[in-house]
Amino acid sequence: MENSFDDILSDVARELTSDNQIESLGKALGIELPDIQRYLETNKMGSKVTFQGTLGMLRDWRQTVTEEEESAKLRAALVEAKLTRIADKYLHASVYLIFATCPRKSGT
Repeated sequence: MENSFDDILSDVARELTSDNQIESLGKALGIELPDIQRYLETNKMGSKVTFQGTLGMLRDWRQTVTEEEESAKLRAALVEAKLTRIADKYLHASVYLIFATCPRKSGT
């Protein structure tokens, strides 16, 4: 059974271990720096460091894209943020390359 996209978001959030990685991905996704800073602060609530702020950032971003484009856009943002290994691990390039290059009928 294939993972749901929310599972992929959770896995990606867990993989991002530094503030620089999270900030780079947030910028590549088009998220404003003050918002990214709030997500980072959420990661450090209390005495524990979690990935909940990062997951929240990814879930909030997901609400701004269509289901058809979410995987390809996340992969492109990960690559732009120089997080290609994470992109390769969770979002396989060949599937999205094919999707991105298929001609689409106008009006669909």
